Amino acid sequence: MTFHAQVAITIPAEYEKNDNLLLVWPYSSAIDSVICEVTEIAKQVVDVDILYNPDSNQFDTTQIRSFLTNMGIDNENVNFIPSYTNTYWLRQFSPVTGYGVFTDNLVQYLGNPGFSGYNRPLDDSVPTQLASYWDMDGVNYGLEFENTNIQYDGLRNLFVGDRILEQNLPMDENEVRFSLNAYFSSGEVVFMPSLYQSGGGNWHSIDTYMKLLDFETILVSKIPDTLPDYNILEDIATELESTINYFGVGYEVIRILAPPNDDGKYPVTPEEEMVCEQSLQIVKDTIDQMPDEDAKKTVNLFYKLGLSYQEIADKQNITPEAARQRMSRFRGVLKKRLLEQSLEEKQ
Repeated sequence: MTFHAQVAITIPAEYEKNDNLLLVWPYSSAIDSVICEVTEIAKQVVDVDILYNPDSNQFDTTQIRSFLTNMGIDNENVNFIPSYTNTYWLRQFSPVTGYGVFTDNLVQYLGNPGFSGYNRPLDDSVPTQLASYWDMDGVNYGLEFENTNIQYDGLRNLFVGDRILEQNLPMDENEVRFSLNAYFSSGEVVFMPSLYQSGGGNWHSIDTYMKLLDFETILVSKIPDTLPDYNILEDIATELESTINYFGVGYEVIRILAPPNDDGKYPVTPEEEMVCEQSLQIVKDTIDQMPDEDAKKTVNLFYKLGLSYQEIADKQNITPEAARQRMSRFRGVLKKRLLEQSLEEKQ
């Protein structure tokens, strides 16, 4: 495995077909089943490569394979790759796959976006780990960015959230633009506004509000006009419609309404969105760890299906009062866990 500083390259577009899907096994009872569902669907069309922790104190691949089997998923088109990570948010720190001329031939390589600013050194090292494992050439970009904040149309325009400028100080905008053009072989770098309130998610990345569907079509989210980022997002949609693509015309912009939270409300600050996601994870973990399977079913019927105590009682052959008591005990445990989480964040 050799890492190169500069090379003539080409980068596949955001929307192009992939031969492989890279996932991280999360070792979280609430998320493992989600990874299984993704694997079950994806393996029908691509190979699924799952990164697992090679330390002996973690599940080995036999246990993971058994988990998949118990979920009704066979191991066809599923591969396991030893790799150390801090988190399972691979979309942020995964390598960029490209093609470069290192000697005389065009070969596939892994690009290494910097991810050193988040105190997650194992995540930051994943491109190097994978390049070594697959014995592939690599390219260090010399820039800090997340894959969630960059999209290339494959022909002309490289869309990048403008937060990348803050991440790469003291480089100025022209220096960042030059580096991106050099490594992505793009014709133009289009810096996009970062949404910091209701439309940008925790990471304020462009993939929270736009997605390239092909070289002339962009999907852009739409939020209610009562939310803080509404005007900015409308301006973004208008700007994209007038941005010239490879064929000399503006992009076709398709709008889709962004969904609210489970309570029907939209977060209006990054902090609210972060709290919502963390709280939802705690709820899922608390349900999953309930020792009483009957009580767990009661909670799932209440939250996932929205059934009343009477409807739950009819389904479980218990009294409505028994259903209410089960929910009351669950809320007591959940309240304690949420309080513990709040105290940890204040320390």
